[in-house]
Amino acid sequence: MPQPHAAALELPTSAITKIEPDKAYYVRLRFNRADDSEITQRSVRLVTEEVANTSKATGRKNLSPPQVSKGGSKIQVSISAMRYEFDSQTAQLTSITSGNRVLVKGAHTSLWRPLSLSEIFLYRRVPPQRPMPPDLDQYKTDVKRWNVSESKGGVRIEAEADHRVDEKNWFTARYVYLIDPDRSLHVEYSITAQAELGWVPEVGMEFEVPAELNRLRWLGLGPLDAYPNEKTATVFGLWSELAGSDGAQGAKAEVRWAELFDAKGTGLHVTGSPFIRLDGGGRKPARLRLLSAVAGRAAKFNPPERPEYRLDVFPGRTFTGRFEIVALK
Repeated sequence: MPQPHAAALELPTSAITKIEPDKAYYVRLRFNRADDSEITQRSVRLVTEEVANTSKATGRKNLSPPQVSKGGSKIQVSISAMRYEFDSQTAQLTSITSGNRVLVKGAHTSLWRPLSLSEIFLYRRVPPQRPMPPDLDQYKTDVKRWNVSESKGGVRIEAEADHRVDEKNWFTARYVYLIDPDRSLHVEYSITAQAELGWVPEVGMEFEVPAELNRLRWLGLGPLDAYPNEKTATVFGLWSELAGSDGAQGAKAEVRWAELFDAKGTGLHVTGSPFIRLDGGGRKPARLRLLSAVAGRAAKFNPPERPEYRLDVFPGRTFTGRFEIVALK
C-alpha cells in the first residue's frame, strides 16, 4: 500500500509589498490525479488580520450629518439618497430605501429556523413524543428603552426590548444602530435568552428583500453551505450564485463580505457578519439572514460533538453580534 508523503510548496508572495485595507489575500490549490482528474481543492489565507482603513475616517470629516424625521412610532434617518426607517414600538429596522428603490422591506431579530429531523428526534426522545417547542421568531415585543441622539458623527439609536413568545421562551435584546454620514448603517446587539429547547439554532437578524435583488456574491467559504462542525467540503474564495438556486441555499460561513444586488448592480453590501443565509428568492421576495452564530449540524440523530458547536442557552450567557450595511450604487 502506498505510504502518504509530504511535500513543500513555495508560493511567489514577494509581489505583495503592502497589505491594503479591505483586501483579501489567499491562494487556491487544486490537487489532481495523474490523469488530470481533480481530487480536491483547498485554499490558504495569506493574511488573517484585518488592516484598518484610515481613509474612511478622514473622508467622513467633510460629510453632512444624517437628518432625522419622526412620525408616530416611525423614525426616518436620511442621508443623501439613503433612507433608513425604524419603529420605536418594535425596536427594529423597518426599511432601507435608496432613491426610489426599496432594498429592505422589513427586518427582525431571529433566534430560530426550522429544525432538522435529527434535531426533532433529539428533543422528543426524552420524554418520548413531547410537544415541540414554539417558533422563537413568533414573539411580541415590549420596548423598555428607546433613545435617539444626533451629532456630527451620525445618528445613534439605542434600544432595549423584551421579545416574548410565552413564559418559557423569550429573549431580551439591546440594540445600537448608528447611521454614519458615509450612508452606512452599523448594527450591534447583545441577547440573553430562555428557550424550552435548551438551545437556539441561530442568532442574528433577518431582512426581507425584494425579488429583484437576485444575485448573491460573497467572499468566504463556498460554494456549499458550511457549519462550525462541517467545513471540509468548502473552499475559501469569491463565489456568486443566483437567488433560489441550489448553490445559494444554506449557511455560508467565514464570510468577509457579501453582496445582494439586481441586474443593474443596485443592492446591499454587508460586512462583519460571519455567517449569512439567503432563503427563498427567484420570483418571490427573499429573506437575507445576517448571523453572528450558527449551531453545528446534528447528524445521524446525534448532537454536534463539541460544546463550542452548540448554542446552548443558560443563565448568564449572552449572544452578541455586529455588522455594517451600505447600499451599492
